[in-house]
Amino acid sequence: MEFKEAVRLHRKRKRLTQKQLAKLAGLDISMIVRIEGGETKTVKSDALRRLAEALEVSADELIGRKMGLTIEDIIRLNPAAEDIFEGYANLSPNGREMVKTFIAFLLTREMKEIHELKSDSDEEKGSETTGDERPNQVGRMIYGDNWDRNHGDSN
Repeated sequence: MEFKEAVRLHRKRKRLTQKQLAKLAGLDISMIVRIEGGETKTVKSDALRRLAEALEVSADELIGRKMGLTIEDIIRLNPAAEDIFEGYANLSPNGREMVKTFIAFLLTREMKEIHELKSDSDEEKGSETTGDERPNQVGRMIYGDNWDRNHGDSN
């Protein structure tokens, strides 16, 4: 995913306007417009850091180096997340499975939401989407091969 697409996608995911993102990141709205319009392909490290913090993603994710946040990134961006990790560590195996199932549900819902936002964005550009978001991908991320055995999908 290109930088401009990542910024736009994460901004829409957080339901922010370009003006709101600019204010949160302490940047000028014209910079956000130029980034999302593809006119600005790189930004200074400080601006990238502020954008990432405002969007609650890692800078690496915005520039396409990696997807997702590390546990340290999550706790740094939202200190309350540490309580969630500690709570998970104290759960029984059954409780942990319940948390995994709930997370799979939430991720599936968010994948659909992101797909809809991307579809809206592609429609604005006049192109057709070809992405096929698969909830089973989320299950595999969490459960690995056990997901396929339990759900009869071999994709």
